[in-house]
Amino acid sequence: MDRPRVLHVINGLASGGTELTLLKLLRAGLADRFDSRVISLRSKGWVGEAIESAGVPVQTLGMSSSFSLPFARSVLQLIGRTYQPDLVQGWLYQGNLAALAVASGCQQTTGKRPPVLWGVRQTPAPELRRVPWGQRLILRWSGYRASRVQGVIYNSEASRRRHRELGFDAAASDHVLPNGFDLERFRSDPQARQRIRDELGLGPGSVLIGAFGRLHEDKDLPNFLSAAALLAPQAPEAVFVLAGRGVVPGARTLGAARRPPLPGRVRLLGERQDMPALHAALDILALPSAAESFPNVLGEAMASAVPAVATDVGDCAEVLRDPARIVPPKDPQALADALLPLIRDHKLRQRLGREGRERAEQEYSLQVAVERFAALYEERMNDDS
Repeated sequence: MDRPRVLHVINGLASGGTELTLLKLLRAGLADRFDSRVISLRSKGWVGEAIESAGVPVQTLGMSSSFSLPFARSVLQLIGRTYQPDLVQGWLYQGNLAALAVASGCQQTTGKRPPVLWGVRQTPAPELRRVPWGQRLILRWSGYRASRVQGVIYNSEASRRRHRELGFDAAASDHVLPNGFDLERFRSDPQARQRIRDELGLGPGSVLIGAFGRLHEDKDLPNFLSAAALLAPQAPEAVFVLAGRGVVPGARTLGAARRPPLPGRVRLLGERQDMPALHAALDILALPSAAESFPNVLGEAMASAVPAVATDVGDCAEVLRDPARIVPPKDPQALADALLPLIRDHKLRQRLGREGRERAEQEYSLQVAVERFAALYEERMNDDS
């Protein structure tokens, strides 16, 4: 029997939390359950190459910006008419809007419109004036178009609450499906830990604290560096590592790494593709973000048995369930104060790491996430039959 056809439409396939989530879900079984294809509105990137290596075709449209979307409508409709998916899954705002265009193309040929699900991974700021005007426009238009979709998938309760305020409650239904993590790749790994620590030039007594994310105001990596500057005189054993797209020496917003007391104590690694090894090398993860939904790095740290401290954004408090490790955003002193006890107490780090791994196994495994997505896809396709 032919497998149902599912077409995924996403903004782009450069590295990022959403792009990697799609890759992981496809690899972990979603591509086996459904005849899957991926449309990238922009470029293929290394994530697209990895998706193709998993046997899933990827087509790129080469859009230069979000404002090119209206001009791509005819191409998207042609893709819908040609592939005739049984369900269209959008990812991120532009990919969600593009998914509607694909579905309309299907309808032009068969008279039947496949169900459309939107994937929303962000949590917009409470005050929309803080959101760039282009994104505000897309948000408003998405809220207006939400009544045409059969469901919205959020990865956090915080994101669902915020988007309901913005009109997304007009969708037929909404669901919170937490991120899933590959517990075989992300785990305690003594060999990888030592290899990375040797690469970074760390001695046996060093305590490595990491913050991972692209160079973007939402990730607020300067907040982490400010906390590091406060910690450095108190904890001479602490070394700080940052990794992500744009996180390189000379980055203007990371200038604090070059000022006392941090020279020699900070490693800026840029974008890496060995994140399981980097997590295994850590003693503590810091998440200094100003905005999040369900940050992948938090789940990856838990799976790697690494304790974390996070700002109170998105669903971080629900994921960690430890008020002592949740701090206000944009408060480097609070972040430093929460990190210091972990730096000084090896046994506490070990205990929290074990507890985090246990919770990841129970609630955030990748296989559980695949089953949740597959069940929702089948339910929506059956509703439409």
